[in-house]
Amino acid sequence: MGSYSSPSDSPSLFKPVLHTSRLTLTAFDEDRPEHCDHTIACFQDPVALETMGDFGLKTHEQLKALKNNMLLSPSFCGGKVPHEVAVYNIHLGSSSSDPMVGLISLCQRSKTVPPDMGWVVLQQYAGHGYATEAGREVFRYMTEEYGVTEMIAFVKPANVGSIKVAEKIGFVEPGETIAEDGLSRLVFRLKGMKKIDPSTRISFFGDGAEGERVREMIAGDTGH
Repeated sequence: MGSYSSPSDSPSLFKPVLHTSRLTLTAFDEDRPEHCDHTIACFQDPVALETMGDFGLKTHEQLKALKNNMLLSPSFCGGKVPHEVAVYNIHLGSSSSDPMVGLISLCQRSKTVPPDMGWVVLQQYAGHGYATEAGREVFRYMTEEYGVTEMIAFVKPANVGSIKVAEKIGFVEPGETIAEDGLSRLVFRLKGMKKIDPSTRISFFGDGAEGERVREMIAGDTGH
């Protein structure tokens, strides 16, 4: 079981530090260049590109624009109003100064779809159970302490590794798929949750006109 430490108990803020037996999880801070650099490195990691695709994230400005479309809705977290995105850096060790080896997140891409958990572990650190360990702790914190009532995970059908991670974290796979930016994704959800409508369409970049604006901004910056 993990634990947390925090200088603030504000209900709208996420705990800045979470711990597991092997890992330290620190909340993403857009004002810290090393956090932005690490996030970009995770999205550009060869395994991430193969399993998730290339979303074009390469600059700090792109990350800052994207994160504002990923905030959790109060309707899914007991009325709390998060002011920051729920993304944690995964550090291998007991301190926030230890190496960052991946990311774990709980983001909401659509106001009508529950928030989804995602994870990336850098290729050189893969295969040691870090995604599962970090995911279980974020799952525990978000459901037991922050008050998130529903969450899901989207997994590429061929991504056997992430399917196993989702199941170990505690998600169940009921069989439906939805489209994320035109690509098929298996939906994993919490036991007892109702199924997601298979006609649902979501975007990595977020809902509606703002999501499209962010998509176009990133595409324009990268030439995609």
